[in-house]
Amino acid sequence: MSMKEKFIKIGRFFAWAVLHLAVVFAVVYAFWPIATWYLAYRPVWGVDFFLLPNLANLLSENLVRPWASWIYAWFGGYPISYGFLFVYLGSFLDKFLDLVVGTQYFVVASSVLFVLGSYFLFFVICRNFVLAGVLAVATASSGGFYQTLTWAGSLPSYIMSST
Repeated sequence: MSMKEKFIKIGRFFAWAVLHLAVVFAVVYAFWPIATWYLAYRPVWGVDFFLLPNLANLLSENLVRPWASWIYAWFGGYPISYGFLFVYLGSFLDKFLDLVVGTQYFVVASSVLFVLGSYFLFFVICRNFVLAGVLAVATASSGGFYQTLTWAGSLPSYIMSST
């Protein structure tokens, strides 16, 4: 491979990286009003929102190993049927932030990662920056996605069940 071909490959890589960063910025910018509204809204809605902070607090106070997969709350407890890693990460945030606020930040960060993952999935499928960006913004703006932040606060449960 000649030196000219190497420079062309490096140039193409940087051009693609800049284009991806521009679209990622646009997608996050489009989702930002929803995220800031969610973080500023008080009180937080939803019974499902209570589940993650409750389990994170329980895990912060009484550490249980992941392979135990047992929630030792209430009378006798019950086996865990959803993602436990998310609860460990939530209990880690409990050390630095208020439990409810930390959960909100965690849900927004997970939502942004979901939207960015959608963008890269759409890009792999269609190989078009603009179309993939538009589809990712449409995903972030769709009622099925952002309304779970507000309607019954069920996004923490969706994120917990997907990990």
